[in-house]
Amino acid sequence: NLSNRILHARCPRLKKGRFSVDINLLIRNMLEKLPSHRPSASGIISSEAVQSRLWMLREEDREKESDSKFKVLETIKIPENLAKINSQLPKSKYTVALVSPASICKTRDRDQDMNEIKATEDRIRQ
Repeated sequence: NLSNRILHARCPRLKKGRFSVDINLLIRNMLEKLPSHRPSASGIISSEAVQSRLWMLREEDREKESDSKFKVLETIKIPENLAKINSQLPKSKYTVALVSPASICKTRDRDQDMNEIKATEDRIRQ
């Protein structure tokens, strides 16, 4: 019977030198036959073996992130004299009008809005 073989067989040991002592211990604990003797998921995550490696991964991620940001910044070419940049850019062809949303609401007539909505609905129905 497979369940009996699993319950009574010995788990083979991991090869020496392949994993660190703390990882070997964590794996051995995770392979305990009695569920009550196995660590919980939170116990595994909070174990020193996992936490020490998570810290290393976070450091590697930070290094990669900072390297990639720096590489992007290297591609940006900034003129030596920033005052000259305006003379090199094309002149704008539009005027800027500052209009507040409140002034737009005051000029619109609610009845006009309703008439436009009804006209649009009538066109859709046709």
